[in-house]
Amino acid sequence: MYGVLPTIPISELRTKQPEVIDGLRQSPIVLTRQGHSAGVIVHPRTWNYMVEVYTKAQQAGLLDIEESQLVELEMEMA
Repeated sequence: MYGVLPTIPISELRTKQPEVIDGLRQSPIVLTRQGHSAGVIVHPRTWNYMVEVYTKAQQAGLLDIEESQLVELEMEMA
Protein backbone atom coordinates (compact mmCIF):
# COMPACT_ATOMS: atom_id res chain seq x y z
CA MET A 1 0.00 0.00 0.00
CA TYR A 2 1.01 3.64 0.16
CA GLY A 3 3.05 5.36 2.84
CA VAL A 4 2.70 9.10 3.30
CA LEU A 5 0.74 10.49 0.37
CA PRO A 6 1.92 13.50 -1.61
CA THR A 7 0.02 16.63 -0.57
CA ILE A 8 -0.57 19.73 -2.65
CA PRO A 9 -2.72 22.85 -2.30
CA ILE A 10 -5.74 22.97 -4.60
CA SER A 11 -4.31 26.15 -6.12
CA GLU A 12 -1.30 24.13 -7.28
CA LEU A 13 -3.63 21.67 -9.00
CA ARG A 14 -4.89 24.57 -11.11
CA THR A 15 -1.41 25.54 -12.26
CA LYS A 16 0.21 22.09 -12.52
CA GLN A 17 -2.66 19.90 -13.66
CA PRO A 18 -0.71 17.76 -16.19
CA GLU A 19 2.05 16.93 -13.68
CA VAL A 20 -0.46 16.17 -10.92
CA ILE A 21 -2.55 13.92 -13.16
CA ASP A 22 0.58 12.07 -14.31
CA GLY A 23 1.60 11.62 -10.66
CA LEU A 24 -1.59 9.67 -9.96
CA ARG A 25 0.02 6.65 -11.62
CA GLN A 26 2.43 6.44 -8.67
CA SER A 27 0.05 7.22 -5.80
CA PRO A 28 -3.10 9.09 -4.79
CA ILE A 29 -2.64 12.78 -3.99
CA VAL A 30 -4.14 14.67 -1.06
CA LEU A 31 -5.51 18.11 -1.90
CA THR A 32 -5.47 20.81 0.76
CA ARG A 33 -7.38 24.05 1.12
CA GLN A 34 -6.21 26.67 3.59
CA GLY A 35 -3.78 24.17 5.09
CA HIS A 36 -6.37 21.46 5.76
CA SER A 37 -7.04 18.31 3.78
CA ALA A 38 -9.93 18.82 1.39
CA GLY A 39 -9.93 15.68 -0.73
CA VAL A 40 -7.98 12.89 -2.32
CA ILE A 41 -7.64 12.22 -6.02
CA VAL A 42 -6.78 8.78 -7.33
CA HIS A 43 -6.12 7.24 -10.71
CA PRO A 44 -9.28 5.61 -12.10
CA ARG A 45 -7.53 2.22 -12.12
CA THR A 46 -6.76 2.57 -8.41
CA TRP A 47 -10.34 3.61 -7.66
CA ASN A 48 -11.78 0.66 -9.58
CA TYR A 49 -9.45 -1.74 -7.76
CA MET A 50 -10.43 -0.31 -4.36
CA VAL A 51 -14.14 -0.63 -5.18
CA GLU A 52 -13.64 -4.20 -6.41
CA VAL A 53 -11.77 -5.24 -3.25
CA TYR A 54 -14.35 -3.58 -1.01
CA THR A 55 -17.24 -5.19 -2.88
CA LYS A 56 -15.67 -8.66 -2.75
CA ALA A 57 -14.92 -8.30 0.97
CA GLN A 58 -18.47 -7.17 1.61
CA GLN A 59 -19.94 -10.07 -0.40
CA ALA A 60 -17.69 -12.54 1.43
CA GLY A 61 -18.99 -11.28 4.75
CA LEU A 62 -15.60 -9.89 5.76
CA LEU A 63 -17.09 -6.46 6.33
CA ASP A 64 -19.77 -6.11 8.93
CA ILE A 65 -20.47 -2.43 8.64
CA GLU A 66 -24.07 -1.37 8.60
CA GLU A 67 -25.28 1.91 7.20
CA SER A 68 -25.99 3.29 10.68
CA GLN A 69 -22.36 2.68 11.65
CA LEU A 70 -21.17 4.57 8.57
CA VAL A 71 -23.34 7.54 9.52
CA GLU A 72 -21.83 7.48 13.02
CA LEU A 73 -18.31 7.42 11.56
CA GLU A 74 -19.10 10.35 9.29
CA MET A 75 -20.43 12.35 12.23
CA GLU A 76 -17.30 11.58 14.28
CA MET A 77 -15.05 12.73 11.45
CA ALA A 78 -16.91 16.01 10.88
